[in-house]
Amino acid sequence: MSTDVFTPMTYRYTPPSSLNGSGIDVANRRFSVDQQSGIVTLSDATGTVQSKELAYTDRNTYAVNDRYVNGSDVDRYGLEWVIDFAQIKSLATSVRIDGNYYYYKGADDMLFADIPLGVSTTMTGNVPYGYVGWYRGASVTSTGSSASASVSNGTVSKQANLNLTLTTHIPKIRMIVSLRLESGAVQLSQTDKRL
Repeated sequence: MSTDVFTPMTYRYTPPSSLNGSGIDVANRRFSVDQQSGIVTLSDATGTVQSKELAYTDRNTYAVNDRYVNGSDVDRYGLEWVIDFAQIKSLATSVRIDGNYYYYKGADDMLFADIPLGVSTTMTGNVPYGYVGWYRGASVTSTGSSASASVSNGTVSKQANLNLTLTTHIPKIRMIVSLRLESGAVQLSQTDKRL
């Protein structure tokens, strides 16, 4: 499954308002960015106005990258049975009892990093949240491939079914009558943070 890795980073943001009062016509503006410092320099294509560094603000945030990890183990097993009894000759009736039992337990003990309400959420003063929370358990679904933090860390499911089938042959009128009773003996599904 895919998990998020948050790496703190700082970048320099140059707002459009820093161009106010530059004295350079829009058609003649040329921009260059210093790859080391991130500072934007404005220059005049005609050379009449001297180049100047634009004002900027430092912003703190997180770089988010994917990391692929194996999920936690899953316990899954089941049992199916069929019991066919000998035909009751006097009634020309046969009896069959069948059923199944299924058990599934998936407890996720992995730690997942998450930022409350996402990276773009900011507090007062345009300062991003300064922390990353670590949570146990994932909200990944059986069909999904990525995971994020969840309150619960697993699921337990148990299911047992029991069925009874009576089949009677009536040769005189060339008819077979069948009666089937199906029951869900046990059905339990639990999502818990303590699994």
